[in-house]
Amino acid sequence: MPNPGTGTYVLGLLFLSYVLNTVDRSSVLSLVLQNIKAEFHASDAHLGLLGGIPFAFFYAFLGIPLAMWADRSSRRNVLALAVALWSATTASSRRSSSAPRSR
Repeated sequence: MPNPGTGTYVLGLLFLSYVLNTVDRSSVLSLVLQNIKAEFHASDAHLGLLGGIPFAFFYAFLGIPLAMWADRSSRRNVLALAVALWSATTASSRRSSSAPRSR
């Protein structure tokens, strides 16, 4: 029988991952939209496509196959891979050569 605290710990980790995902998806993107608009001379329509279509496409078309993969294999490994991929892409964005850097 698993430790009763294990479920609470895992639920806390999943909740934290969800909160960070939401903050990353909404707040961070809205903070940098004007910089993106200025750098790439994008219109408001382009910015709307950047925030809306890719997000909707991912959840509409890739969410179900990823959920099926999680159901048929180790959920722990699927979550670990997702968090590792998310962390790697976030860390790689630091290597951007045109972004202003704080010291």
